[in-house]
Amino acid sequence: MLNRAFTKREKVLLLALVMILLGLVYYRFVRLPVQDRIAAADTTLLEQQMSAEQQKASIIKQMQEDIEAGKKDVTGIVASYDNLKAESAALNTIFSEATSFNFSFEQPVATDDAVRRTINISFTATNYQIARRIIQQVHDCAYRCLITDISVSADENGGAEAGDKMSQYPNLANATISGSMSVTFYETLNGATTTNGLTTSDGSAVQSSGGLASSSLDLAQSDLETMAESLAGNAADQIASAAGY
Repeated sequence: MLNRAFTKREKVLLLALVMILLGLVYYRFVRLPVQDRIAAADTTLLEQQMSAEQQKASIIKQMQEDIEAGKKDVTGIVASYDNLKAESAALNTIFSEATSFNFSFEQPVATDDAVRRTINISFTATNYQIARRIIQQVHDCAYRCLITDISVSADENGGAEAGDKMSQYPNLANATISGSMSVTFYETLNGATTTNGLTTSDGSAVQSSGGLASSSLDLAQSDLETMAESLAGNAADQIASAAGY
């Protein structure tokens, strides 16, 4: 009975049964484990992304609180205009920790005796700790200043290990930091020896006191010379008239 030939119908049924068994084996031992690993990886990545965003929000909130506290705790001296050289030297020293940085200087503006000099700064740092230390040092600068418009972000591909999908997700804890801010230094015209390059809040240029004094002196000298020439001319006319010319 075992040696009998299978009918065509039986062969079809056996083939179908084998295919079903192979499908069940594939689904149980290949398909399901792969789906489980994918689901686990996606969940872990999503959780890390959420954690990174929460961490970023917490850090930014802390920085904002520090800035508000810093506004009340004013430090630094108000130097006489023009203190650009000393302020630039201080910033260069502070940003020596940065990977790269760029300064963009706005024209200083005077309101009465007060002068505001705004410098727009962009920089990159190896990590968040260095970026935070740079910002703190700017706040604690020896010269009175106010920091505004701070922006800190994690660069792409900042993960610790290449090929690790989760570690490559950029966040402030494991990535290179890009930052920007505006720093306004405060100076005073009291004791200033020059007003070159300075404008007023209405956009007009500030005249140097030394220049005005020189102009007044030149004007007075010109008037005296004109008066002397006029008197000399009148005297010559009178002499010529008396001589009969």
